[in-house]
Amino acid sequence: MLYQDLRSRLIHISPLIALGICGIGYNWKLQGELAWREFLANIVFLVLVVGTSMVIVKLRNLQHQVVNSKIGTGDLWFLVAAAFWLDPFGYAIYFVSSILLILVGVALLVVTGRWDKSLRIPLAGLMAGYLIFFAPIYWVWEDWLWAWGLSWMLY
Repeated sequence: MLYQDLRSRLIHISPLIALGICGIGYNWKLQGELAWREFLANIVFLVLVVGTSMVIVKLRNLQHQVVNSKIGTGDLWFLVAAAFWLDPFGYAIYFVSSILLILVGVALLVVTGRWDKSLRIPLAGLMAGYLIFFAPIYWVWEDWLWAWGLSWMLY
């Protein structure tokens, strides 16, 4: 996905479906069942974030559509597929930290003159690359908290 998004600023549906199916399989193996509550909580979080963005744009009387002009539908479908991989706390941390890292990275590229401001940010691809690093680190951290009896910090 990272390569596709960087090259053409779009992603194909097949990697998204594979990501979602693998996430379902991971949850099934880990918990013995599909974690529908966690997935739905992640989707509610995503709807709240996108919905809030749309309301802010409307209140500021900006003539933009949030979806398709600022964030692509492929980006949203990636976030839905990624929702199967993490619990709600981890998903929120992943979402916020990935957005902040991408914003800082693009800002640095703009300041140094290496980024054309007219280009769209390959959000889904960069977030997919970040998920590869974030998820295992989060899972180890989560297991460590459970082992030391500090799981209350997660929820």
